[in-house]
Amino acid sequence: MKKHILGCNIDFRSYENTADAIKSELENGLLLSALCEKTGVEPSMVQNWVKRGYLSRPNGKKYTGEQAAEVIFLNNMKNAVSLDEAARLLRRTEEKTGLRASEMLSVLVSALVRATRFNSTDGESLKSVINIELRSQGIENAEVSKLVLVTALSALCADYRQKAQDEIK
Repeated sequence: MKKHILGCNIDFRSYENTADAIKSELENGLLLSALCEKTGVEPSMVQNWVKRGYLSRPNGKKYTGEQAAEVIFLNNMKNAVSLDEAARLLRRTEEKTGLRASEMLSVLVSALVRATRFNSTDGESLKSVINIELRSQGIENAEVSKLVLVTALSALCADYRQKAQDEIK
């Protein structure tokens, strides 16, 4: 299966907007296998994150769309920062802003789609694209901007690393 933006198996570009994609793909309760299929994360990793407190326990055996969004953030940020730091940044941003992970994921995906479309993936250009996307969604918050920028840069780092490995093969 082809991986799309953020290492997920969700083709965000095939939806009218990212909020629709997130709602359609992630909002219904997901069993561990479905969560892993959508997010591209191994089951043992998700279970480890629950055990270590980075991710809340599933409700019964089902994970929520919010938990799926958190998995996507953590999985991408771990490319550049420690999991402790990634989880702390995500929690602090949620607490300070009142925004849910899925709302911030919508900003992140929209910004990455826009940045890659216009080849604006260097740090400063990406920061500008993120701030434009935040304003277009009625969000002006430095904490969200920082979380989205760190995750976007981490995701791009992982993408470039994969391209380098493909060249070696």
